[in-house]
Amino acid sequence: QKLKRFCFCFFVIVLRNEVTCTPPLCMVALDHYFDRGISPRSLKHTIYEQKPCISRFLSLKYMKKKTTTTTENSEESLGTFSDLGLSEATLAAIIQKGFTVPSPIQAGVIPLLLQGEKDIIGQAQTGTGKTAAFALPLLDLVDPNKSEIQAIIMVPTRELAIQVSEEIQSFTNAAKVSVQVIFGGNPINNEIKGIKKRPTIVVGTPGRIQHHIRTSVLKLGTVKYFILDEADEMLNVGFRKEIESILELTPKHRRILLFS
Repeated sequence: QKLKRFCFCFFVIVLRNEVTCTPPLCMVALDHYFDRGISPRSLKHTIYEQKPCISRFLSLKYMKKKTTTTTENSEESLGTFSDLGLSEATLAAIIQKGFTVPSPIQAGVIPLLLQGEKDIIGQAQTGTGKTAAFALPLLDLVDPNKSEIQAIIMVPTRELAIQVSEEIQSFTNAAKVSVQVIFGGNPINNEIKGIKKRPTIVVGTPGRIQHHIRTSVLKLGTVKYFILDEADEMLNVGFRKEIESILELTPKHRRILLFS
């Protein structure tokens, strides 16, 4: 009975915080950015669009000054994939997959990731091609000739880890980019062998990523792109400390991409 009462009170508190804490969380993020001299006008759209957990993450020290939010807008003219700045090899892979017109999240994210050094926050409904939105430009940005881990993609579940890794691999025929997936329940010896081969991209769940870091198998000193897929879900279920500890091990100049 005590346990039931505790669980009930806990979920009531969580629910109340989730519903009522949005304005305070937004103000924390705004105060953080104002202290760093960032224009309120450039942040208005960013903070307004974010879910509470994303706003909470924005208040951390990890996000760079120039953070861009992309949101879905079906009324805009999306053009074609060839208008987004992707390489011929990647465009050929897209055609082979049967894609013709980019979705709004793809049209918004791909050019931003290919240009400059901005961190990116992307929001779109499930099934709108979020994985391809970061996977396609990522394949153009990494160097497959370098034997080092250049991108790490963190996801909340093993099912999503498999799905994301398979989606990326489906575009890598021409790029020859190696992808290693790691998650709880997967044969750990196979993962260790794969990581020691220094894949270009690692996709994994927070717990398994931390395990390989603790055992000195996975080292993140060469990571240039740190991607959180379903970031809101990971933060909501309590992976914030894991995300922070893993981020601390990546270079300061790496780029962060959050998708929800």
